[in-house]
Amino acid sequence: MSYEENVAMIFVKEHEKQKYTYLGNNQNLKDKSGYFFLLEDKNCCAPTHDLLFGFNYKENEKIMKVDEFLDFVKDCEPEPINR
Repeated sequence: MSYEENVAMIFVKEHEKQKYTYLGNNQNLKDKSGYFFLLEDKNCCAPTHDLLFGFNYKENEKIMKVDEFLDFVKDCEPEPINR
């Protein structure tokens, strides 16, 4: 596992219950709120066994490799936690 994958995996595990809102330039995702998750690529036809990262929001989910995920996270803000 690469250093970047390790950093991203720790981030996801520490924030998996925290809702985030995407504020970046991708208009398809702008202002979407959701949760981060981990996914191992076990495609039955051609598995890579790569560690993939996801952002699950109401309408869909975005699956990313580590470099894209680390850039994506920079454009996200945590939502306040209701207590």
